Amino acid sequence: TDLVVSVLYSVNPGIEVISRTNVQTAQGLDALRIETLVFDGIVRGNRLIIIDENKKAINITLTVASEEYDGFVDLIDYIYESFRSE
Repeated sequence: TDLVVSVLYSVNPGIEVISRTNVQTAQGLDALRIETLVFDGIVRGNRLIIIDENKKAINITLTVASEEYDGFVDLIDYIYESFRSE
């Protein structure tokens, strides 16, 4: 996942990483969850990166205006926790 992360950040200059956490999906796949700030803190993002058994990178990115982010945390958690790759 480090290669995927470095490529993503190379095309998004000015991104600020708030947190970076290793998690597992509902299917037991290892994933990396990254919380970010962009556009000088105006937008807060949450990204889930999974490398599946076939070595394919799955990247889910959700962004919300920073001032509204707290109201979306439960939805973001649900989307990530229930994600399945077929």
